[in-house]
Amino acid sequence: MYLSNEVFLLQRDLTQHIRCPVPREDDQFEWTRDVLREGDWHPTLVARFSSPESGTNYTISDHYGLMPSSHDLIIKNTKLSDEGVYHCGPSGKEFRFEVSVLDTTFPVFDDILRPSNESLMLPRGQMHIINCPVTTALDISGHDTVYWTLDVGKENYTSVIGAVFSDGEALVTDAYQGRYNINEERNLVVNSLEGAENRYWCNVFKIPHGLSTGYIDVTGKVTTQQEFPYISGCDKSEVECSIEVDQITSLNCSVANLYPMANLSWSLSGCEAGDRPPFLTNTSSVFDPGSETFNQSQELTISGNTTFRCTFTCEASGLSIANSSIAKSVNVTWKEHNVIEQGNPIGIALAIALPLLVLVVVVIPIIIVVCKKKRTRTENRHIRYTKPQGEENGVSPSKKDDRDDNAADGAEPLCLRPLSLP
Repeated sequence: MYLSNEVFLLQRDLTQHIRCPVPREDDQFEWTRDVLREGDWHPTLVARFSSPESGTNYTISDHYGLMPSSHDLIIKNTKLSDEGVYHCGPSGKEFRFEVSVLDTTFPVFDDILRPSNESLMLPRGQMHIINCPVTTALDISGHDTVYWTLDVGKENYTSVIGAVFSDGEALVTDAYQGRYNINEERNLVVNSLEGAENRYWCNVFKIPHGLSTGYIDVTGKVTTQQEFPYISGCDKSEVECSIEVDQITSLNCSVANLYPMANLSWSLSGCEAGDRPPFLTNTSSVFDPGSETFNQSQELTISGNTTFRCTFTCEASGLSIANSSIAKSVNVTWKEHNVIEQGNPIGIALAIALPLLVLVVVVIPIIIVVCKKKRTRTENRHIRYTKPQGEENGVSPSKKDDRDDNAADGAEPLCLRPLSLP
């Protein structure tokens, strides 16, 4: 596999061959590799091709070989240590190129042709076949090598899922065994889609184009199992319910275990016996990292100061909702606040206790103050009388003063009267 005439990619643990772009012009053709010795790189002979008339072929070890019908180099059971700079060609006309060995990661090349990128939304837990996006621009044949890789959030490499090579041999790496396959058309077979978001890369080595890549963003959809949204205070099995309220009330509408997020909304209709009540909504969502799904809710807060009867409907819609939309309604009746009528024990107690509390805290202290003033005024009058004078018409002056006071007040003061219980 080659990116260009200067860069070759080999797969670890496989037998690979490298084609030299320089034609053979004489009886001998050499392959050398740069080896570091004494702080400098020196070309070291790896293999030599010789015509039968001039001698026999040579390889430095059994790890290397030469194609019997050409002068291509064979590397058996490729290892990471086989990476490096190689030269090929007749002596004095060598061509230089680099060899990289792929293991479980695949490099990201910013300057590589990317003919197309796509996006799909597929249900999780099912088998899917993902077509290589490069095939729309290039005619992939059975002689092309195709690598499928998975984006793992790294800028400079992706994770190798598997590959199909030019000779038809297929490979799936250990980390993805049982989860993926690559079919004869070189498309990726996902045995059971997992995860919320995945980016799959298709990397095609095609002669003479070199490497072309493209990716597909796959969203793993999870459809909620609810037939309709759940509303607090209502039976989950009912599509509609009714409630009565007499104070500010909150209703919570929720849908659970879905991906991607749905749209939640409350609507108001059919108001009777009053004006449309004011209401507020507040939306919240929680992502569950274990299942990679959302739990969503929207709270409805209703307030009012008059009797009304209205229908509030909560609707959930979106790609993660069965048939695109589900809804549930609640009929809300608002009654004026009357704690005694409702039979609320605390309310009844307050209704009885409040008047008594007013009597004790307000009325009785006023009566006490008035009585004290009356007594003080009466005592002052007695103090002003010092000695008896002659009686006038048979009435002493003190009795006359008392009679005058009673006449002025019109009646005996309340504080001087004995209290009698009914």
